[in-house]
Amino acid sequence: MRTPTLYAPSSLKSTFTVSLRDHLVAIVAPEPIAFEAFLKRNGRSAPSSGDTAWLAKQCEDPQVKQIVMTELESYHKGKLAGFEQVKAVHLQPELFHESLLTPTFKIKRQVAGKYFKDIIDKMYSTPLTRQAVGIKRSSKL
Repeated sequence: MRTPTLYAPSSLKSTFTVSLRDHLVAIVAPEPIAFEAFLKRNGRSAPSSGDTAWLAKQCEDPQVKQIVMTELESYHKGKLAGFEQVKAVHLQPELFHESLLTPTFKIKRQVAGKYFKDIIDKMYSTPLTRQAVGIKRSSKL
C-alpha cells in the first residue's frame, strides 16, 4: 500500500494509518518539537519548550484535530483515490511505544492495531465526515 508513504513526510512525523473497512483512518503521534512548529505555522500559540501537558491538551482540542486533518488532506490532494484518503484522525500525545515499532522504527501494524483497537473502533463507529476523534487510552504497554 502506498498510502503510508505519502503521509510519512508530513510535518506531523509519526502516522499510523489503518484500513479495516471502507475508508482509511489515522493515528498520529506528533513529535513534540515539530508539532509545536507546525501549530505555530497554523496560527496557534505554543510553549517555547516541550511541555507534555500542553501537548496532551492540544491533542484533545477539536480545532487542532481539524488543522491536522487539513494537513493530511494536503498530502493526498490529487495523489490518492477516495478510498486511500484519511477520513478520521486520532492524535496520540505520546510517541509510539518501542514495542509497537520494528528495529528500523516502522510500525508493527498488527501489534499497533490491537493496542489501538478501542480508538480505531471509535473512529469507524463515528459517522463518516471530516472527523477528529478523541478517546483516551486507559491501558499501558
